[in-house]
Amino acid sequence: MFNWTKTTIEEVVKTIKEARNYSRPWTINEDGTINEDALIIDILPILEELKEYEDLEIDSELTDELYVNYEKGDNTYNWGSPLSNDLEMRWGKINDEDYVLFAVHLYGDVRCNYTNYIALKMDIDSFLQLDCWMSYIDINDRYTVDLNALSDSYNVYDRETETDIGEFYEIEKSELLKAIAEKA
Repeated sequence: MFNWTKTTIEEVVKTIKEARNYSRPWTINEDGTINEDALIIDILPILEELKEYEDLEIDSELTDELYVNYEKGDNTYNWGSPLSNDLEMRWGKINDEDYVLFAVHLYGDVRCNYTNYIALKMDIDSFLQLDCWMSYIDINDRYTVDLNALSDSYNVYDRETETDIGEFYEIEKSELLKAIAEKA
């Protein structure tokens, strides 16, 4: 669940980096970077891109009210998202303006251990359609994955034959290459 306090993206980035020092899944290297065999998208660059929508001036009492009386909410964990850190989201209106509130999961049980929430001045559809959610990863000299941070599956493109070879769910590159070989 959310911590019921508004914060900034800058503070959340700092908190994530600190958390990676003491609680690291196999997908995160000791230096805080993404494991090269993991098919996941690091949340840190996404947070940097979201800074332009951050509302630092909004009164915390108003965001606290939206936190309690939100229109809808969701968690990327429910989608099997390939994000390095899941997001807990709530959205609705404050003074007739659209807002998305979200917190970032740090470690452990997905039902707890989140950062304080961030307030973005934008509607949920615009939030979910930002380009920052997509990542194109070359698996090797032949295959490219179009990884979507808001989906549990992805397509693989074969550059040699110039074809889309299908939808996959593996989270390790080595497992994906085995699945591609089995499909051929």
